[in-house]
Amino acid sequence: MAPAINEQFSPQRGTPTVLFRSRREPLLWLATLLSLLPIALVICLLILNAKAQFPDEIPGGAIGLWLFRGTLVLASTVLFWPMVWLSGRYVLRSEETADGHVNFSTWTLLGHDFRHWAGPSLNAPAIWFEEDPTRLPSIFQGARSVLRNLLMALMGRRKRLWLGGPIVHEGRTDIPLQVSVDAPYISVYPATGKQLLIDLQGEFPSGQDAFLEAIKPKIPVG
Repeated sequence: MAPAINEQFSPQRGTPTVLFRSRREPLLWLATLLSLLPIALVICLLILNAKAQFPDEIPGGAIGLWLFRGTLVLASTVLFWPMVWLSGRYVLRSEETADGHVNFSTWTLLGHDFRHWAGPSLNAPAIWFEEDPTRLPSIFQGARSVLRNLLMALMGRRKRLWLGGPIVHEGRTDIPLQVSVDAPYISVYPATGKQLLIDLQGEFPSGQDAFLEAIKPKIPVG
């Protein structure tokens, strides 16, 4: 599907500079397929057992049975919703045209989405607990420290590159004998549309600094 991405970047703009590209599109489609399997399995089981109703054995009778079935279907979608969230956010390719414009191609559940960079958002969300702790009442400072350490253990460290700019996520979780994740990424907040996710395990042919410089506002924000 890579040729389709390349076609989105028109040659009329001159020779573009590739700022970023990710080769994980096949993995995204595989993850999407796997996330749909529990849903398909549950629906098939419910269809095969549609006539097997036991209202006397389930609290609430027939209504309780339908609530149980609905809860079962909803629970089976747990793996699918993260893919819905990634749709339109995960960047597959970014280029800078000869006239200085930056373009993105993102992965979606329906294929690819092409987006022009219209500059950074002026309302980028704050990082949890990044405010000065001395400004908080003393009673909350201890709780802030505990929650901050818990978040860092679950989600890794986060750092904003400049005021209102992208956030670098360490993306590292290491719970002994449980979960180990190493998936660093950058959250970019455009002036329009969804936030963009830059997988730091992707490729930066011109260097990571060149990508950041291309999306940095020409006039400092704030």
